[in-house]
Amino acid sequence: GEEFCIVLPRTRLKDSIKLIQSIEGIVRELKIPHLSAIGSNIVTVSIGLASLVPQIMQSAKELIKLADQQLYCAKDQGRGRVVY
Repeated sequence: GEEFCIVLPRTRLKDSIKLIQSIEGIVRELKIPHLSAIGSNIVTVSIGLASLVPQIMQSAKELIKLADQQLYCAKDQGRGRVVY
């Protein structure tokens, strides 16, 4: 699977959640065939959301690390889901 990052500056957490849930639902509704997938015969997306108010001397790597952790939580829970 591929990994993508969407950065939403100055976006409230609740608005980010709505957006990513919408993205997940739209992809699911497309029912794109995925013949080599394990556990599902259609393309799904697993999304990990992290939100962070940056502090002085804080690296963007921290935010990416948090989002990556959430992504793997989503995948571990069965894929095709959103975790935040």
